[in-house]
Amino acid sequence: IPASVPVADEDAAVAAAARIGGTVVLKAVGPTILHKTEVGGVRVGLVGEAAVRDAWRDMRGRIGEAMTGGLVQAMVAGGVEMLVGVTDDPIFGPVIACASGGILAELLHDAEFRLHPLTERDADDMIGALRGAALLKGHRGAAPADIAALRDVLLRVSALVTACPEIQELDINPLRVLSRGAHALDVRIRVGLPAPPKRSRRIAY
Repeated sequence: IPASVPVADEDAAVAAAARIGGTVVLKAVGPTILHKTEVGGVRVGLVGEAAVRDAWRDMRGRIGEAMTGGLVQAMVAGGVEMLVGVTDDPIFGPVIACASGGILAELLHDAEFRLHPLTERDADDMIGALRGAALLKGHRGAAPADIAALRDVLLRVSALVTACPEIQELDINPLRVLSRGAHALDVRIRVGLPAPPKRSRRIAY
């Protein structure tokens, strides 16, 4: 993940931006804020104290009391936006998703799903089957993205679900895949009591 600092107020946001340095992103935080972009809770490309203060005041003015704090992050530019997720299917159990990220996830419905746990072949098949795979390979002169890093994220998420069965839903969107490495820019996780193992019929020989 990029350098990130949770903050409670405007002054703390300014101090965090100065500590991180360079260009930062400000995100709204609150227990009822699930999709930050839908409520105008993300401001990118902020440089300097004045920009951070203006962004905080504008964001707080529009969102109101639902914004209980914020998150200041180092801005990560370039690369290809992807989505990696997990959902708990009532029949099959955990299912891993890989999709084109950002607005393409909803516009193109470009997603692949595999049952947990993933193998390396599963991860490669998921990535290769996406229409957005062309962007990962370098499109119109763009540098190729680090597909090996994306594969590694998929396998690590699958391993995380094994280690933490209380994870019922996980959403990394966007996952920015750079020419070297990948950064999880926004992560949402829903947890609950692990479900008991599902009974299955056994065949006796």
